[in-house]
Amino acid sequence: MKKLFIILISLLIANSAFAYYPYYPIPTSLSKLTKYFKKNNAELVKIPSYRGPFRRSDAYANIRDGLYKKLPIEVDALMAFPKKGEDPFPVVMFVHASGGASLFSNEWFKFNRQQARQLLKKGIAVMFVDNFNGRNVISAGADQGQVSTYSFYIDAFMTLEYLSKDPKINIKKVGITGWSRGGMISLMVAEKRLRDILVSKDLYFAAAQPRSPECGVTGLFRKPQPINETKMWYVHGKADDFTSYKQCV
Repeated sequence: MKKLFIILISLLIANSAFAYYPYYPIPTSLSKLTKYFKKNNAELVKIPSYRGPFRRSDAYANIRDGLYKKLPIEVDALMAFPKKGEDPFPVVMFVHASGGASLFSNEWFKFNRQQARQLLKKGIAVMFVDNFNGRNVISAGADQGQVSTYSFYIDAFMTLEYLSKDPKINIKKVGITGWSRGGMISLMVAEKRLRDILVSKDLYFAAAQPRSPECGVTGLFRKPQPINETKMWYVHGKADDFTSYKQCV
């Protein structure tokens, strides 16, 4: 009986560990994207980050108090560089929607790839980030609660810090863009309070292009404190009846 009790307790501890920490991250779907940027020396990289808060209700408090640092993870990203020109290069970071990084290589969502190719031709490097695989998630389309949006905000600034250590990147010319959940990230990177907690105050996104974010669940502050250096071009369809622009305004 005693032996059976010990086994049950061990299983309970093991199950709890797997429930709260991704020991075995799933493979990133960004590997499917490399074929589109072979000529641009596409490279998969690992970015140190943190799993982040689980609930939106106390997400900012978790970040403010440093609790997010208890669960370090790695997120995958794909980098591609212009064939012509000299470094350091400007770079635009693409962040995905709730459907996950597989959308980057999906035939129906080719706009991001087309945009990236145009940027590369103009001498601007590109980067695609997978915010899900390090958290053992493929898609949050059916269950948004799997990954807090604040986890994405952490990843964005951790990626910015990662780029600041790459001599091939002009850290004063980093942009970010995404739609839906990716738009929420592109919107929130302009918040000074988040930046000042997560990274050095001399780091910032020079440009942000949020596309159709869901502002009702972004976690926007009642009185935002914009980062002066972050120039934003907000894009939203006025006739959009799925994610309304009105709350964002």
